[in-house]
Amino acid sequence: MYNEVFFTAAAHISDVHSRSWRLRPGVLKKGVDMVNALHPDLIAFTGDLITLVPEELDVTGPVLSALSAPDGVVSVLGKDYPLTLSGHTHAAQLSFLGWSPARVLFPRVRGLFREGGQYLYINVGIGETAFPARIGVRPEITLITLRRL
Repeated sequence: MYNEVFFTAAAHISDVHSRSWRLRPGVLKKGVDMVNALHPDLIAFTGDLITLVPEELDVTGPVLSALSAPDGVVSVLGKDYPLTLSGHTHAAQLSFLGWSPARVLFPRVRGLFREGGQYLYINVGIGETAFPARIGVRPEITLITLRRL
C-alpha cells in the first residue's frame, strides 16, 4: 500500500512585463526576494516575461536570475495539467470593490476555479502594461502547497 505523504510548495508568478521594471529594477529585486523568502520547492512562471522586445531582459534578466528553488524555476505552458497556472488578465490593473473591467473580456479574472476534476489558478501578475500603475490590484505572488495522501 502506498502511504507516503509529501508536500510541495510552489511559488507562482506571472506577467512580469520586463519593460515595466526598466527604470526600477530595485523594486523587482524586492519582489524576487519576497518569492525566495517563501522558500518554495518550485517556482512556476506563467506568461508575459517581456512586453515588447527581448532586449527588455537586459535589465530584468540578472534580477530574475536570483530566483531560486530546489526543484527549479520553470515556465508552465498551462495546457492539459490537473492544476493549470495562468496569468495574463492583470485584472486590467484596475479594480473597484472587487470588480474589475477585465470581467468584460474574461469570464475568470483572478483566483482559484474548479471545473470537474481540474483546477485553474489565475494570478494577476506583478508588472504593468498599457499604463504604469495598478489601482486596486496589488502585485501578486502565489504560494501553492500541493499534497498527496
